[in-house]
Amino acid sequence: MQNELRVEIGSLVGLECSKATMSYVGHLNVLLGELEEKSHPGRKNTFYGEYEILTWSASWRILRGEQIAAGFYDDDSSIQAVLDSLLGAKVSEVHFGTTVADVRFVFDNDMTVEILGVSGEEYSWELKTPSGYIEAHPSNLLVKKNSDYVEELDPVEKALAIHAESCSQRWESLIPSESKEHCCSDCIYYRRLEAEFHFGDYGLCSNVESPFDGKVVRMRSSCDQYVDEFK
Repeated sequence: MQNELRVEIGSLVGLECSKATMSYVGHLNVLLGELEEKSHPGRKNTFYGEYEILTWSASWRILRGEQIAAGFYDDDSSIQAVLDSLLGAKVSEVHFGTTVADVRFVFDNDMTVEILGVSGEEYSWELKTPSGYIEAHPSNLLVKKNSDYVEELDPVEKALAIHAESCSQRWESLIPSESKEHCCSDCIYYRRLEAEFHFGDYGLCSNVESPFDGKVVRMRSSCDQYVDEFK
């Protein structure tokens, strides 16, 4: 089974990067193949790829040749500029490290996405495929799950999930409304939160000109003081 899953991951070779973004709490999301667009009333549409590489309990960096172009700790805007350079490039090689938690995806434009596992318990990264998900665990195991798989939460996680949902509902009247354009997450003054569950939808506004300065805002919220670059 492990060899079969490695072969399935290796089948990414030849696929073109159609979108690359920073997801919640610094997760890297690289979409490969044809894009599928799904609409959501009142907010931006969501795009899904045929295959998606998503980091989880991992650090990551992007190389241009032998030089580091961007990494996990860089500013969001500079990271996105590097991610944009992956668009249209095709996967040319996939290399595993000492364990499957560490992996390198090499593209044909001299760019490389490197993922390094940083947890002894949680999986490092996952690959979304048309038939499900492949998780790379620190025990050097690849685990395949069907697309309809639902992970059971432990008691502490369940309590946190309920608390997060309760906060989200309570904050609904306190944060600016959602917008399809000029979202808070695209504003240079938005600072994302390191969080789980519903908390991952929120960040902090740091724009002194905004009425929400110093307050929690949602990623898809917006206000009249949106700024996309420093002058």
